[in-house]
Amino acid sequence: MIIDSLIIRYLCDLDDRKTVRQITENVYMQYFLGYSSFSDELPFEASIFVWFRKRLGLEQINIINERIAKIKAKLEKSTILHRSGF
Repeated sequence: MIIDSLIIRYLCDLDDRKTVRQITENVYMQYFLGYSSFSDELPFEASIFVWFRKRLGLEQINIINERIAKIKAKLEKSTILHRSGF
């Protein structure tokens, strides 16, 4: 769930607190994270991101960030092609 939340964080360009808040408010994000139904409760405290980044280490976080950036670039390219009719 935390890695999926990191994907949401970076794809939506949010900080830690806004990510948790958005997950709490957005049924689509909750579905992406595997929720079986909507919940208005915080999935976790925003500070878990800090703990997670420290636990994984800079090298692993950079690998994850690079993969997320590639996904984001593909999504943006797909959106541009779709809008242009290709």
